[in-house]
Amino acid sequence: MEYTNKNLVKFLTFFFISALLLSFSAVSAQELLKPRVFDEAELLSASEKDSLQVELDKISSEFDADFIVVTKKKLNGMSIQSFANKFFEEHGNKEGSGAIIAISMAERDINFTAFGKIYDQQKRRLDKVRASIGKYMTAQRYHQGFMHFAEQVRPPGFFGKMIIIAGYWQPWVFALVLTVIVVGFLAYNHKGAITVGSSTYAVPGAFNLISSEDRYLRTTTTKTKVTSSKSSGGGGGSRSSGGSSGKF
Repeated sequence: MEYTNKNLVKFLTFFFISALLLSFSAVSAQELLKPRVFDEAELLSASEKDSLQVELDKISSEFDADFIVVTKKKLNGMSIQSFANKFFEEHGNKEGSGAIIAISMAERDINFTAFGKIYDQQKRRLDKVRASIGKYMTAQRYHQGFMHFAEQVRPPGFFGKMIIIAGYWQPWVFALVLTVIVVGFLAYNHKGAITVGSSTYAVPGAFNLISSEDRYLRTTTTKTKVTSSKSSGGGGGSRSSGGSSGKF
């Protein structure tokens, strides 16, 4: 028993060290920031851009998505929606999830567009989010408005908070769950030998089986039709997306 306990302690120690290394690796990856603030209209100071970059990178890491803020001096005839879609395709995740807030100063246009799972979470709030950010743009409180964008794209409600917690503590949750499984497995395989069985209190020769009979009252057969599916439009998958545009 002592030998088994030592092995268990060694295994758990190794496992928690591995979990810590996973956590440090995630932090190291976050340090390599991807550009997420594109301020062509020069509405933000250097320190404001830095703080916004950190916040956008944080939520991008939390939700495994890309969140981008872009300001434009002039659209030159392009619609704000088309500009937002094209800009996200060029600077965001082309096949993944995310969201972009885009504004153009000459036209006073603002657009909020979401992609993939972020769109699925926000599709009922597109107009609300865009309008709430637009109020800050109208008041020329640009940095506050963009930070407000970072707050608004988080999923609302209790389950949204659970998503954030699960995403942030993912290495620890993984370590805890796997540790519980391993401990249970080791405990099951190293349990003491069973000394009392069904024959412990049985008197030899006291019971003689004369005959046995199996009766089947009902037999049910289930048949499932096998269907084949054919994909259309090539091998690439599609993602949901949608946006809301307005003036500020």
